[in-house]
Amino acid sequence: MGVDAHAHVLVLPGAGGIWIDGPQTNAVALSLAKSGFTAHVVSYFDRTGTWVAWGDKSMIAHFATWMRTIDDAIAQIGQFANHKHPIGIYGYSLGGFLAIVAGSRNRCVGAVVEQAGGIWDKFYDPVAPLPPVLVIHGRNDERVKFGINTDRIRQRVEREGNPFHLLAFENERHRLSREAQKMSVDAAADFFQKHLTSEVCC
Repeated sequence: MGVDAHAHVLVLPGAGGIWIDGPQTNAVALSLAKSGFTAHVVSYFDRTGTWVAWGDKSMIAHFATWMRTIDDAIAQIGQFANHKHPIGIYGYSLGGFLAIVAGSRNRCVGAVVEQAGGIWDKFYDPVAPLPPVLVIHGRNDERVKFGINTDRIRQRVEREGNPFHLLAFENERHRLSREAQKMSVDAAADFFQKHLTSEVCC
């Protein structure tokens, strides 16, 4: 069981979409590509004809449609790239919430990196067992609280005996500083290298 030399990773922006989160999202994808992954930025807002998501009302209204978009992206990688090995997902903020649900319900997802996201109460019970997860979070996050979201993910991952990793920044908030963001992407690349193997999964 070795690392897939051409492992695919989906990169999901936050509630700011490509319009606001585009530079950070593209930087993550480029960094992962330089580390040897095939990175795909998923502009899931396109499907709902929206640019951004302001507030829970918008997110709840469109969450299921955005999830179908991510499911379709995973399926397309398998179909068009003839890729039958585990896929990684890197999600920031809202993208992190989506990544967790996608990782729980799709056996082709072999590892999830979730940054500044978590599990909503609305989706906590339906979230099935998770693959290996790396959580990246600032302890002073003012939008998505560190403790409860990190603990919920840890419980789901460790319950199945899968690896849970946490990269917590003591003095960081929701949007990380440039230095912390670089450390995060480097940690994500190492995590994917370890957990996206050449094992056939689907």
